[in-house]
Amino acid sequence: MIVVCMVIRNWVGCLLFIVNTPVFAFDVIEWFTDDKKDVEYFSTNGTYSIGADTLKLVLDSISEFEVHLKYASISRINTQLRTTPNSCVANRIKTQSRETENVFSLPLNIHPLARLYFLENNIIIPSNLLNDKGELLNILALSEVNPEKTLGLTRGVSYGEAIDEQVKVLSQKNLVYFNSDDRYSMGMKLLSDNLVDLNLAYPSQMQALSRSDKINRRVVSLPVHQKNQFLITHIACSDSSFGKKVIEVINKKLIQLYGSDKHKQAHLTHIPLPDHPSFIRDYQNFFTPLKIPSN
Repeated sequence: MIVVCMVIRNWVGCLLFIVNTPVFAFDVIEWFTDDKKDVEYFSTNGTYSIGADTLKLVLDSISEFEVHLKYASISRINTQLRTTPNSCVANRIKTQSRETENVFSLPLNIHPLARLYFLENNIIIPSNLLNDKGELLNILALSEVNPEKTLGLTRGVSYGEAIDEQVKVLSQKNLVYFNSDDRYSMGMKLLSDNLVDLNLAYPSQMQALSRSDKINRRVVSLPVHQKNQFLITHIACSDSSFGKKVIEVINKKLIQLYGSDKHKQAHLTHIPLPDHPSFIRDYQNFFTPLKIPSN
């Protein structure tokens, strides 16, 4: 709305102009997810995953913006983040290449590290490939011992920089990439149907599948050695003035959530019970230093 006033001799007149300006672009966040079930979940009061539950805590606390939740493929989400000013996505691993294109929040959550899942007695694992904690030291070395075995991966997903670097050097003939609206169960289905021999997945995903009896009972797992004992994921938004404004607001919400019972429980609900003590220790050691007063 624009008001123009003019003084003609001793008469003052004002004209009111209504101008349609695209204010929506600065008030609305186009929030993307690559999991169709996320869209359904956010209209319920249930639990779904570490990523979805922790994000819901953040979105429920945001009143500064209107959020439009949308499903899209990973490749389209990447394009939207690069080419639009008001796109965001949660549960992103921060990598050097992504930081050049997006702005990232403080950590949203932490996940137990991805493991290799396979059918019992189907993979040869020499003892010299394991450390004293029973962790696999090198994925390539395991592949060389099992040259005909294939590894299933979700296309476009990062498993953390350390594992991503190991996967890069594997022979393409040993890799099977898949796209799926429900990638968590798809990996296990391919494994159970002997369409792949190994699958990289997160324990929290397996916990969800175990509750729905979607895991073959012969499936076992092998942890992969990494420096940290958990994976950190963030919220990423368009690298624009609006995106930076959104991240600034989100960071204040996150600081308020760190250490709270609801934030902690959003993790523990999706982690196998025997792993709770070690995870609580990791949670407290990681998030306590981040809980600083917000301005």
